[in-house]
Amino acid sequence: MRRARAAALPVVRPDLVEYYLAHRAAQGMNTGHKVRWGARALLAAVPDLADFAGLPLERQLAFNHETHRFISWLAVTGRLRPGADYLVARRPRLGIVLARTDPELHLRFMETARSLGFRDTVAMTQFNLLAHFVALFGRQPHELRQADWDEGRQRLLEAARRIPSRGVKALSTALFNLEATLFHCSLSDQLPRRRSPDRADMRAQEWARVPAALAESMQHYLRQIGGTLRPGTVKNAELTLREFALLVAAEDATVGCLADLKRRHVERYRQWLLERPAARGGPLHRHTVPGGDRRPARPPIVVDDACLRADRRPDGGGRVLRGLGEGRGALRRPASAAGRRGGNGDG
Repeated sequence: MRRARAAALPVVRPDLVEYYLAHRAAQGMNTGHKVRWGARALLAAVPDLADFAGLPLERQLAFNHETHRFISWLAVTGRLRPGADYLVARRPRLGIVLARTDPELHLRFMETARSLGFRDTVAMTQFNLLAHFVALFGRQPHELRQADWDEGRQRLLEAARRIPSRGVKALSTALFNLEATLFHCSLSDQLPRRRSPDRADMRAQEWARVPAALAESMQHYLRQIGGTLRPGTVKNAELTLREFALLVAAEDATVGCLADLKRRHVERYRQWLLERPAARGGPLHRHTVPGGDRRPARPPIVVDDACLRADRRPDGGGRVLRGLGEGRGALRRPASAAGRRGGNGDG
């Protein structure tokens, strides 16, 4: 039985196919039947190349290998913009195509990356990402601006988060390294900068969960003691007040400012310190609790009770804040050490 012959592909934009083959021939690359068929298959399925980005991702990835090579050439030369999802999912080696179309840029980029200490494999990964930006925006590297680098970085990372098993962290690191090379190549006017949340961002997010008036009073107090106490002491005080404010905000919605704080709030915070697990798991060590293994029935108030009467003294709020900072340090040290040092942690 004779096998049925495949239907002939329609002839669409033969001039573009011939130009593609001529470019490959000038580079000493294969221009056989499979190469020609791969280019014609794409143009037959997507006569208007602008429609390629609108295809479902599964359809974009289903093309033949030779067709993907044609897509890479179209993307690097600015004739097709595939979109971030295709670039992240397919991971095309656009850097090789860009190196053939602009060898001077490739040489300058690689020399700059080597001078910065990057290995050739890492530098080529960066150059491949550079070609991804070219494909995303349809412009050559010298035509891209800082806004394009920032937008492209965001689009690639968002695509990596949507598509499973595409290494968001590795991509973020490679993009950060690329920014350094771009700056020294004079392709960008900004130094690389970390954009992942740091501890300062996390602290700001936690303070945002505290009532505004209460947070402002506590932060004003921290600014005041910052001029007289050691940085480590101020850092511990900030952590204490932030923990205390978060606990109060979570358990008592009636507290909106410092004047609303009562003795019971401070006692609850001390009980919370005793009950919470240690940083590495398990209960707190006996040396961190006054009295060793004989845990008291109620949390000890190791600071003067006068500092807890915020509603009876003109400076009650400040006394509560100072009492919290002193009491937390005394609670975490052995009772004997707290007695020797006075319990204020300032030496």
